[in-house]
Amino acid sequence: MELRIFLRDENPDIMDEFLSNNGKSRAIPVFAFYTADTRYITHFTERSASAHAGLAFAMDEAKAKLNLPPSASFGNLPDSERQVFFQEVISRIEPHTEQWRRDTVKEIRQLLAAALHLPDTV
Repeated sequence: MELRIFLRDENPDIMDEFLSNNGKSRAIPVFAFYTADTRYITHFTERSASAHAGLAFAMDEAKAKLNLPPSASFGNLPDSERQVFFQEVISRIEPHTEQWRRDTVKEIRQLLAAALHLPDTV
């Protein structure tokens, strides 16, 4: 398998194929798989399902601990609150990062197996 890295800001045409957040965000990292003649196979965007759920839970817990409104996000808090919120979320997700990495590899393998009609050996 050949690996090619396309930097997001230098390849908006490719990134625009994999928009997230209802077409508003260029989510990274994106792993896109193509055949040697550039036919699309499948892709994986951002993070595993377990990481999505865990991050959402960690953010909710951090908001509660810091008395932030449910609508608080990294994008809408003042810098001082954003840093405290960020550190609180990081401290909650760090214990799970190794498992989430394993889950990511498993999900990518499952996507490839399904797209290529191979047995899933994970």
